[in-house]
Amino acid sequence: IYSQLDFVFGKNPWGISFFHNFCEENVRHLHSQVAFMNGGYLPGGISAGPAPVASYKGITMLRQPSKLDKFNTKEVQFFDDKNDYISNEPTIITNATALFLFLYLQQQAK
Repeated sequence: IYSQLDFVFGKNPWGISFFHNFCEENVRHLHSQVAFMNGGYLPGGISAGPAPVASYKGITMLRQPSKLDKFNTKEVQFFDDKNDYISNEPTIITNATALFLFLYLQQQAK
């Protein structure tokens, strides 16, 4: 569990937290209508995170170059880009799983 938390909070090849506005280096350009309408701000939003390259097959997206691109591999990629709905969309399932995990850890700490 803790290694997964470390990964989500920034101990990963990209060196960023996948939680928006959490930690110094974090995902900043979520693919979200709410974030777009709120000046890019979506507190607590969690990016879907790195995705297999096969997920992008047949899909063309206009992306801005990023310092994170150098950490992408032939197998897995992540783009902190508001146009990338595959790796940078805050999904309900991702947020629900994180909420469950935090509640579970809180109960274990008692």
